[in-house]
Amino acid sequence: MKRFFSKHRLFWLIPVIIVVIAGYLVFHVAQTKTMAAAEDEEGVIYYILTEDNEITIRYPQRLGGATYLSRRGFEVLMIEKVDALNDIAEKYGAYWTHLTATGVWYLAEAAAEKSPYWEGLYDDLVEQVRRGSAAGHEYAPHPHAYWDPRSSLNTLDWDQSRLAWVDNGGEYLSWTAGFQKLGTYTDLESAAGYLYDHKRELMRLTRRETLIERTGSWQFGHTPELMEISIQALWMNGILANSDHAANLGGAAGAPYGQALYFTAKNSINVPANSAKDYGTLEMAPTPKPMIQWETSTLQQLNSRVDEGVKAFTDNKGRVKPGVHFIVGFGHAKNMMGSGDWQSTRGGAFAILDQHLAYVTEKYVNIEKPVIRYATASDAIKHYYDYYSERAIAMREDTETQVSESVYEYPFRILGRVEGNQSVSIKPPIWWDAQAEIAGVQLLTEDKVLAEFTTFDSVYPDLHFETQGVKQGVMRVTLKPGATR
Repeated sequence: MKRFFSKHRLFWLIPVIIVVIAGYLVFHVAQTKTMAAAEDEEGVIYYILTEDNEITIRYPQRLGGATYLSRRGFEVLMIEKVDALNDIAEKYGAYWTHLTATGVWYLAEAAAEKSPYWEGLYDDLVEQVRRGSAAGHEYAPHPHAYWDPRSSLNTLDWDQSRLAWVDNGGEYLSWTAGFQKLGTYTDLESAAGYLYDHKRELMRLTRRETLIERTGSWQFGHTPELMEISIQALWMNGILANSDHAANLGGAAGAPYGQALYFTAKNSINVPANSAKDYGTLEMAPTPKPMIQWETSTLQQLNSRVDEGVKAFTDNKGRVKPGVHFIVGFGHAKNMMGSGDWQSTRGGAFAILDQHLAYVTEKYVNIEKPVIRYATASDAIKHYYDYYSERAIAMREDTETQVSESVYEYPFRILGRVEGNQSVSIKPPIWWDAQAEIAGVQLLTEDKVLAEFTTFDSVYPDLHFETQGVKQGVMRVTLKPGATR
């Protein structure tokens, strides 16, 4: 027996070796799975640059001391300064979300009817949006009814002697605070109609789905009844998020990290919903408190507030905590001052912004494992809904494919929790009047038609369908004869 063990000792080692190898493999696979799971759980921090793209008239220092709004004032505030912000962001791969008061464009249009001096300005404003959108920036609604000659709330009068607009001293009331009714898409003197007008004006130019709005002068509503009207207006217009937290009640804008992003109650943007299924909208407040503010902050303040956000959203190992996190900057292009006179777009606040984005990019973005990602508000909002929403949301994507002269296709996907068959709704492109210009809409997957529509109950209808367990598909829109792109 002794001779046998001696002669065949390698034979007895085989099972031992197998056990050791198997144990190693089990451990290695388990470790790999654990590491992969940990990586999957790691979250994302989006840095969202927002600004209110509008005019001014009651702050003469922003107009070179003038107490009136000339064509040159328009060009500086809403074209040249916005272009300058876009140029700075593009150096670092960042994107602006310009909350844009399109109602003021009609001041340029009305002025052109009164004086040749103003001719072409409306087209220049439109071209700025096309140019910025083509570079990846977002243009979203920012309703300011008191700077709109079409509105009964307008506070500007034409001064023929100056060939300019002057303030008539009226009260600044905008959107819900002024109209105080939900209304319809065709009622410009209502929350739903005025928001529809702004979104349609922008999306006919950008052909991109915008999901965010910020109300002029933070006037989202100061009572639960008015806030509920505003929230309903958002849903009617396919807007999934708002950015007026606390300021709509006269408080200081901005909120601390961890308190600035939440699903709201159905009648208050300042109160979180009880669940991620039963909510009003998504509140996306500027951060932190005091907030990142482009026109007034020093470089040290901008940098330290972003550092504070990274610290809040990462663990002690520098890993991003699970979830979708936002750092949201705030400001106004019109208020950005350069180192020269009021028309300057170099030096001053523009230089500080440039240096700040250089700091963020070098420290948090252009590194082996980025901690921060730049994004438009709508792109980040889609990710948030997909991660957190406990109800399914159908969302049409931006890609547009022309199949024939009158047929266009758009991919769509279902955000949020999709479990089996669920009832959802989706909207056709807002730039077409569904009742007057669309002959039919089909929702398709690779192997079936989910739904088909040939009649529409409004100019911008909700198309209700059953998900049938799918997460994505294609919307095919067929236009009526004579409808144009």
